[in-house]
Amino acid sequence: MATSSAGRGCGILFLLPFVLIGLGVFIGLGVMPMWRSSATARWVEVPCTIDRAEVETERDSEGDLMSRLRVAYTYRVQGVEHHSERFSFGDMWSNVGTAALTETAERYRQQPAQRCWVDPADATSAVLDRGVPMLAWFGLLFGAIFGGIPGLILVFVLRSWRRARRRAAFGEAAPLSDAAKAVANAATSDADTGPLRLTASDRKGCGVIALLGFAVVWNAVSWMGFLSMGGDWFGRIFLSLFILIGAGLAVLVLHQFLALLNPLPTLEFERGGLRAGQAVTLRWSWTGNYRRITNLRIELIGREEATYRRGTDTTTDKRELARVVLVESIDVDAEGSARVRLPADALPSFAAANNRVVWAIRVVGEVPRFPDVDREFAFPLLPAANGPLDESTLAE
Repeated sequence: MATSSAGRGCGILFLLPFVLIGLGVFIGLGVMPMWRSSATARWVEVPCTIDRAEVETERDSEGDLMSRLRVAYTYRVQGVEHHSERFSFGDMWSNVGTAALTETAERYRQQPAQRCWVDPADATSAVLDRGVPMLAWFGLLFGAIFGGIPGLILVFVLRSWRRARRRAAFGEAAPLSDAAKAVANAATSDADTGPLRLTASDRKGCGVIALLGFAVVWNAVSWMGFLSMGGDWFGRIFLSLFILIGAGLAVLVLHQFLALLNPLPTLEFERGGLRAGQAVTLRWSWTGNYRRITNLRIELIGREEATYRRGTDTTTDKRELARVVLVESIDVDAEGSARVRLPADALPSFAAANNRVVWAIRVVGEVPRFPDVDREFAFPLLPAANGPLDESTLAE
């Protein structure tokens, strides 16, 4: 318990700086410029004259060229002349977009007569470009990614830590996984429990949603950076690599979404309490347009899984125990059934924190021009009975 708590504490200390930095960027570079820009909706538009427009450059500590736009202009409010150097609410040094800043400065020099916006409550406060700066969008997205993802992990770690402390304080047992519950429930009775409906072990919908969110953020940041380059072709070529990756993510999202439109199989055994060496009838049916499947294969599979830590990485090794093809056909009907013999020497289902023995029915269907159907349905398998098996349960 002490080792686990120390590990969680180190994890919290590691994640916390990312969360704080991300939050600072999100508020400082994203929320605040947007709030200031929205406040100018009540400001007054007045004529102004550009006195100076130039791009200042300098090199940072690493030798990278940094630049920013410096603009000075004059305007009058109620006959009183005022001066301001605020271009927008996102003025700061940057190592990208130098060409775009140069174009803007040149335009102001050629067209000095412009319009600016003045705070009616303070005539000395003015801005030349009151639009939401590109930097604000970058701040929102970067802050959300840099701080949001570690923040979610931090919440998970804290909740896990709180549950562990509660169990230690009140003597509660750790919750069983779904597979362990299924094995425990099945082991309590040898009786025929009626039809056993199987549930797919994967959650494709959740994966598609997570992938879609990541793809949207990636493409938004990449395109915003690309468009902010202006005439900086070197920067555009560099960011084109990220745009190509974003296009690949979009194709992957589309592929996974199409997989959700595939017909879905529903499986059930004629009874529960299955034991090694028994024979049982498996039935299946389809939801959706099953006629699009050109080749169907249904398999009984068994495998052993072991999860362990190797340094800082968590690795899961899998070893196949059995694979039996139950059905292989190019003619797919709305419903079907097959007689399944469970191997007599099969290891029973088992689920612990780091080791599992899994038995499942795998359904694979080829669908032209769509991702294939590939679903796995786990079920609990009990050890073979100590005494002779009922003749009616043996495979023919």
